[in-house]
Amino acid sequence: MGESGPVFVFAHLSDPHLSPVPVPYPWQVFNKRFTSYLGWVLRKRHIHSPVLLETMLADIRGFEPEHIVVTGDLTNIALPAEFIAARRWLEDIGSAADVTVIPGNHDACVRIDWDHSLAHWAQFMSGSGEAGGREAPPSSAGDFPFVRRRGAIAFVGLTSAVPMPVTGTPAAGRLGPQQIAGLRKTLTALGREGMFRVILIHHSPLPAVSIRKALLDAPDFIDVLADAGAELVLHGHLHQSDFEEIAVPGGAIPVIGVPSASARPYRGRPAARYHIYRLSGRRNAWRLDVEVREGLPGQSEFRTERKFNLDLRQGGLASGGSVETAMGLPGGAAPSTPIFTPQPVRLPVNAYLMKRREPSLQATAADYIRAVYCRNYWRRSGGPLRGLLACAIWPFAFAAYAARWTALNESYVRGLTAKGAIRQLGEQLALALRISMAPYWYYMFEVYGDQRRKTAHLYLQRYETKGYVYGLLQPRHDDGMQDKASFWRHCHAVGVKAVPVLFELRGGKVVVP
Repeated sequence: MGESGPVFVFAHLSDPHLSPVPVPYPWQVFNKRFTSYLGWVLRKRHIHSPVLLETMLADIRGFEPEHIVVTGDLTNIALPAEFIAARRWLEDIGSAADVTVIPGNHDACVRIDWDHSLAHWAQFMSGSGEAGGREAPPSSAGDFPFVRRRGAIAFVGLTSAVPMPVTGTPAAGRLGPQQIAGLRKTLTALGREGMFRVILIHHSPLPAVSIRKALLDAPDFIDVLADAGAELVLHGHLHQSDFEEIAVPGGAIPVIGVPSASARPYRGRPAARYHIYRLSGRRNAWRLDVEVREGLPGQSEFRTERKFNLDLRQGGLASGGSVETAMGLPGGAAPSTPIFTPQPVRLPVNAYLMKRREPSLQATAADYIRAVYCRNYWRRSGGPLRGLLACAIWPFAFAAYAARWTALNESYVRGLTAKGAIRQLGEQLALALRISMAPYWYYMFEVYGDQRRKTAHLYLQRYETKGYVYGLLQPRHDDGMQDKASFWRHCHAVGVKAVPVLFELRGGKVVVP
């Protein structure tokens, strides 16, 4: 490559949830597919739009990317017919040499024979046969990771998609020791060659993700990154925009997530988005320009929501870049000067989450009911029939969730408080019944510890503030550092002084106090 190197353009999209979903035979839904199919019929079919997805693909073609990566969840309930339809969709996007796909949790909703599922996508996962990658496409989950070389870029495909139980961790993922070991070997070899290593994974590796949707062996994954390095991690799964980073010796590795490629705005989550990446430079002097494209609700077009760039050395961020955003500006124009300059630092809150490993009792029945019903359910219109249906199922939901969380936490709570399972169940039920009549943040503090009850007002303030933050940032849906900066500026502009100062803005740069 030359001094600056040629520009390689690639696109990243995820979670298209292709529709329509074939009507399953009765025997095909005597498993986890039942709840997934029910969710599709009652809710998700109104969220995912094939028209919006086609509009996105047309917009992507306008950039003429040299490669397109899709990070999972092409299917909805993992029916054999869905995998065939997904293969045809991939073929419509581009040739197998120009499109890379990895599976998501919906693609592994239940255990299904490889030949009737992911084998249909094999040509889009065939490796380059170098640096630990396989020449032949994977023939089982044990054949991951695969490596696809395109110029100076090495796309490293992982599968975190494994069948999970209906309760507890229904949408979680796991890489497993064998794949972790293979990833370490692959990244090390590619690093020696000076390749720009892009890891493709469906689940977010960040520990702040809910356990229901988390990568269960994320600490092992992060350890590999710390030892072997990588330049970029791309994921989907969460249906939201994520711009985070993982601390590694000497810097940090950007972790970027993209929302669903077919979703209309729902529950505070953004409409369909995808990212365009332009890579230039050479080893130890990479430049990555990122353009976020978002669908406009009710319109058959996409626009640039923001642009930013990252200067990277081998193994992570080298220095800050700049961000330009079109949000809130007349005519969608970007500001003339960058409003945000990311730095290779971790905020204190991120460091706390990275270190947090102890069991958590925040996942109570009341917590779940608040999230599912009180906060989200009643914000949706549906009329009296919807209300009657909710009243009919609420008692069963109270009992089921209280029993579930008591079973999960019983031994840990007993060790802390000496309270037996029956008493714990009673407290869970009482709390779950009260939560429906209180503000959604009111009973979110820990109920088992007597000492913690004495400091309940601190929890109330904390969750009230959190609720305000979410309400303030609701139109943006970015959930990233730039939103935190926006919130910080807003609070100071209106005279709010009692705000946790996670960082300061000096000269357009983020500085940790």
